[in-house]
Amino acid sequence: MPKDEDEHRVKYFPRNDLACGMNIEKIEELYNSQKTTPQDINDAIEFYNLFLYFHDKQLVWKKWSSEQVDIYKKFTETLKKSAFSFIATLDDSSFKASVEIINFIYLDDLIPVVQMATKFHNITETAIKELLENNDSFIYYAVKNEDFVNHYGKVIKDFLISHNSAEIIISAEDSKNNDTVSRTYIPKCLSETERDTILENYINSSDVNPTYLSLLIAIPFEKKLPITLHVSAKKKLEEIQKTMLSSAGRICTFNLHFEKGQKEKAIIINQDAFSIDISYSLDWILNHLTYDSIFYNFVDMFCFVDGQYRIMNMNKPIDAGLIDSISMMKNNKIYQKNIIFEFYEGLLNHELFVYRNVLLNNGIFLEKMVETFFSGFIVENYSFPKIVTNLPIDNRTYFYKCQALVTNIDFIGKQFYHFVKYGKIDKELLLADNTPVKIENIPSLLKHKYVHGCGNNYKGMVYALFSNQCLLNYIQSKKIQYECFYDLLEKETIYKSDYPEYEHSTLEELKKWDLIEIDDNGLISLKNLNRIFILRDLYRNQFSNFNRFDEELKAEILEMEKLGLIEFENTLLSKEEAAYINYYLNETFPNGPKLRNQYAHGALYVEDDENVHFNNYIILLRLLILLTLKINDDICLFHSIIN
Repeated sequence: MPKDEDEHRVKYFPRNDLACGMNIEKIEELYNSQKTTPQDINDAIEFYNLFLYFHDKQLVWKKWSSEQVDIYKKFTETLKKSAFSFIATLDDSSFKASVEIINFIYLDDLIPVVQMATKFHNITETAIKELLENNDSFIYYAVKNEDFVNHYGKVIKDFLISHNSAEIIISAEDSKNNDTVSRTYIPKCLSETERDTILENYINSSDVNPTYLSLLIAIPFEKKLPITLHVSAKKKLEEIQKTMLSSAGRICTFNLHFEKGQKEKAIIINQDAFSIDISYSLDWILNHLTYDSIFYNFVDMFCFVDGQYRIMNMNKPIDAGLIDSISMMKNNKIYQKNIIFEFYEGLLNHELFVYRNVLLNNGIFLEKMVETFFSGFIVENYSFPKIVTNLPIDNRTYFYKCQALVTNIDFIGKQFYHFVKYGKIDKELLLADNTPVKIENIPSLLKHKYVHGCGNNYKGMVYALFSNQCLLNYIQSKKIQYECFYDLLEKETIYKSDYPEYEHSTLEELKKWDLIEIDDNGLISLKNLNRIFILRDLYRNQFSNFNRFDEELKAEILEMEKLGLIEFENTLLSKEEAAYINYYLNETFPNGPKLRNQYAHGALYVEDDENVHFNNYIILLRLLILLTLKINDDICLFHSIIN
């Protein structure tokens, strides 16, 4: 079995990995020991990793002279030759023994190194078959090497069939057109019939993973799948999602109630991971029943958007916990959701449900609020042309309401698009324009609407300052650790000498970008607080609303644009917000409910369960309100700028 001991072994990582400094330092130690003959497979692979540091990225330590660099470079070339000579002697018996003692960190190196040194000539199919039988997890390393899969194709094919390895087949297809994951290969001798049987057995199994099912549905297989498999996968995924929603309903508790005499608009009484108790002021709601007040309650009381008018509950990578990180796949075809996302989606839907009921008891329809906003509020307050809506203000069926909401979301977006593009909303022009407008393509009235971080320098900054994976958050000599380097500097007195030398280059990089300063005594402190504030906001929220910042911060953002750290987006919705709405409405993501197609194209029939339509109605009503809030933000900011 692979071993995880020898924790000080050298492992090659890319340039931006903080382990580079530690590993380069070890080159000196090995050179001084003059060890050039590997004793086992771990020594051999370590030698090759040392070679990579010099010959792949040509990484060197700043304190080395050019003469030392030349010496160490030649030394690592000797190490590589010695490593390959050792590996070239491996046969069935010694290869098996090597796998049993290999360090865990070298498992992904083993096959590529053996390939380069031997082309697999000394190791028989029998040995590989025995290896997979005794250590079935080794298949995940094997299928990452195309030459290995081709050389031992029949053995791997037999293993895939006998172990029903559908997830490997799905991963292989996904990796062909997905640059966020490494390639996975399956043997060419695996026939379409054999592949389809593996996939069918997987779909019908009890331990099927819904994420892989979503991929199976989404991926255009090079050798097309039978339509029956697609239908089976979709049905299975729907069953799993219903079960998950049912379970979530039992686990997540939303206790939302309205209290007379409460001065605060809303108070969180209690909250934990799976429940929340919120009290709302009934007096406030009943005393503010104008459409304007109701509209802004979704900002101030129910927090559909934040202070920058960003949609609150988009999925954010920093919210993903350990379980989410393991279960979510890196695939842009799937909308990545985590536990926090699911919890707050449930909360927002419950808030809308209870608030709507209070308003209905007072004879007020939320659809009327939206209609009044577009026909009166923007006209009277901003001299903006009327946006036509046709929302049902009555007690029709929820199936009909859903159809109307989908149609109105599309038409409202198209009218706003026309105004930005043509400077007017013209009925004849709208009727003549048969081209659908994608939600992500609706432009903003503003030249600079959203700010996004960009480039490797930006990524390096936010990683060093705010990531809990960056080692700068830990001072070993003082046994001090915070969530991130930024928190550490805010709360502790830290010196450059507190860090090992290989961390100093990262500190100097942060200093170069005016993020920290280091005085003559080595004391480290935060420097350009405006830049840090902006970076932190981008790290937490993925984007910022430029015109919601004050003038000082906006000036800093423009300076950051010159430095290539940020870029602007001038659409009504940010790309993250558009993805969120597309998840619910369209076929953009295979794991979404695709509500537009269900209602706009009549995929659901009137006799379907009315409860299903009601749940979809709440979601669509929330999307309509969000779109209205975003249009209000755009018009309001534009009006303030021109005036």
